[in-house]
Amino acid sequence: MDYLEDEGKNQGSDTVTQHRRWLNEIKAAKKELTPWQEQGNKVVDVFLDKRSDGEKSSHKFNLFAANISILSSALFAKIPRPDVARRFKDPQDQVGRVAANVLQRVLVTELETEGDFVHTARQVIQDRLVPGAGVAWVRYAPKVEYPAEQPLQLSNDENDELREEEGASPLITAESTPIEHVLWSDVLWSPCRKWEECRWVARKVYLSADELKERFGEEAAEALLATEQEVADEQTKNRTSKENSPKHNVIDTVCVWEIWCKTSKKVYFLSENASDLLDYKDDPFGLPDFFPTAKPLLANTSTGNMIPQPDYVRIQDQYDELNVINSRISNLVKACKVAGAYDKSNAGLKNIFAPNTPETVLVPVDKWEAFAEKGGIRGGIDFVPIDQIAAVISQLQTAAERIKQQIYELTGISDIIRGASSPYETASAQNMKAQYTGLRLQTNQNELAEYFSRLLRIKAFLITKFYTPETIMQKCGQLVEADMALLPQAIDLLKNELLSNTHVEVSVDSLQLAEWGKDNQERNEAISALANLLREAIPAVRENPAMGPFFLHLIKFQLSSYKGAREIEGFIEQELQKLLVAGTEQKQDKPDPAQIQADSQIKMKQADLQAGMEKTTAELQSKERIAQGDQALESRKLDIEAAKVRLEELKLANEGVDIREFALSAGQGVASERVTREEIEMLMSQQQQQNMALMQQMYQSIVGEITRVANQPLPPARVVVRRDPETGTLSGTIQ
Repeated sequence: MDYLEDEGKNQGSDTVTQHRRWLNEIKAAKKELTPWQEQGNKVVDVFLDKRSDGEKSSHKFNLFAANISILSSALFAKIPRPDVARRFKDPQDQVGRVAANVLQRVLVTELETEGDFVHTARQVIQDRLVPGAGVAWVRYAPKVEYPAEQPLQLSNDENDELREEEGASPLITAESTPIEHVLWSDVLWSPCRKWEECRWVARKVYLSADELKERFGEEAAEALLATEQEVADEQTKNRTSKENSPKHNVIDTVCVWEIWCKTSKKVYFLSENASDLLDYKDDPFGLPDFFPTAKPLLANTSTGNMIPQPDYVRIQDQYDELNVINSRISNLVKACKVAGAYDKSNAGLKNIFAPNTPETVLVPVDKWEAFAEKGGIRGGIDFVPIDQIAAVISQLQTAAERIKQQIYELTGISDIIRGASSPYETASAQNMKAQYTGLRLQTNQNELAEYFSRLLRIKAFLITKFYTPETIMQKCGQLVEADMALLPQAIDLLKNELLSNTHVEVSVDSLQLAEWGKDNQERNEAISALANLLREAIPAVRENPAMGPFFLHLIKFQLSSYKGAREIEGFIEQELQKLLVAGTEQKQDKPDPAQIQADSQIKMKQADLQAGMEKTTAELQSKERIAQGDQALESRKLDIEAAKVRLEELKLANEGVDIREFALSAGQGVASERVTREEIEMLMSQQQQQNMALMQQMYQSIVGEITRVANQPLPPARVVVRRDPETGTLSGTIQ
């Protein structure tokens, strides 16, 4: 039931009832999400390595924080470049094309210049990877000024929208639609199975005293501040403290819940410590989905509810086991020291390992004969068996590596992403590993790209609905001359349609590391396609001008599918139209000698232009083929070098050389079987030269044999047929 249908009647009692209702809604949502929030707080403590008093002496291996950093970089590397296009790519819809291009340029301008979108995106992704929920909020924030002769009218709208009061003439000087990060613990939503069933979503907003007065008025702000102060003093008084007297807390900020209710299409503002609503208003934006936020990035939800579960919870056993093993290794490393016992009757023996003992020392011993009979120093001193401790450390390190591999398998982080690789792996094996790692991460990448797409659709809707044409033109920048003529119509189209026929999307590739040649490749593809079409169109139109409109429509249809030609599509159409009209007029008019000469010059220029475009296209295609060939050659070289190294290892192993000693320095192995690094390199170099010479001889021999066989005439063939006397069957052979 909507208690606020009539805002002008019985507002006091209705707002009190609504305040009580929303306190119950918030309480129920908190109860539903409390288990997840408690898990999230514990996982955040693990990520920040916060330890209790009993854990401060332990030695943990905080692999979780390192994995979060790797996954965050793998999911997001740069500001996304949105792709805005008409839903139906009609080549005749030039106004729609310009409108989509204008909106895309405005979005890119705001993402790159207004606010720190990279920081916001990384905070959202970290909240998704650590506690399990990432949330961002979009709002419309105009800067409004009033003329000096008119009094300032304060607004009760959080988005600074003005009340329509008589005599007020506000002037909007700037407009923006910032995307703000909302802390995961400051968001609540109604209990539901899926986002489409969510009735309301709320977030905490922390306002200072001045912001409260500006937003809700002097009287409401003063009453709320007094209530908050009383509650804070009561909590301080009841709180157990070691100090003799409680402190008087001064309220700096007040928490206000901003609740967006899809059912009533209203926005409510309330404080949990107040007895009445602070404010409410009708739908301020008119968004298609009402909420100014997209579906949160939630981890590990089921189809039956929207309660997330942090990724850490599913791998916490492995992380805990790794911490235990690492702590044991640290303690055993501390125990690996010279320690033992000595015969008390020979007190001088303890001076052998005194801290300030010189390198050479002699210790006097009483009753030498008896000392010698007991075994001398060996019989008088005994040490702790360090070799046993070292063996245990080695086993624990092996177990730690095994657990880390389990964690990498569960998280989908391969050694390619971590920058680790084996020198004996071929390039093909590494490419295959990177490909399957991408499949593991593809779900999260698609989820993140879709989330940013939803946020940018909300942002684009607010731009088209609220921005003035002057603001749109300012943030769009300068277009080509042909598109500038359609700019007013394009802005009107955006204002009227409000994205009903415009699609905004963020691709996964636009979030990853920059591909420096991608833009050039898209433009080269468009130029190549245009050159091929012109190569066919120019001779046909020259012979039959009536074919001009057909080829013009064909060129427009082809270029509309290329991103690289989107910004110059209008210019190309304009120039082609001029050439078409000029060619038709020249065909209809009676030519004179001067006109014939001019036509000849035009044809020569067109031929030169066509030849230049063909040459440029051929050069670009040749460079691309060369680059692909070089890449394939380098990959092949790496495979050959790896195979050569493996052959050398096998050969040395057959000769009785232990290849594991290659990592030791000269002199550390067995002297009779030791081969120094210089000798190994010399042997490998000689073997490589011999292999290359042998391969060259084999290649020349094979080529010569093939040539000889190919040039040698075939002898005449003779077919011999025989009959088996026992079975009577016939058999034939060719001689």
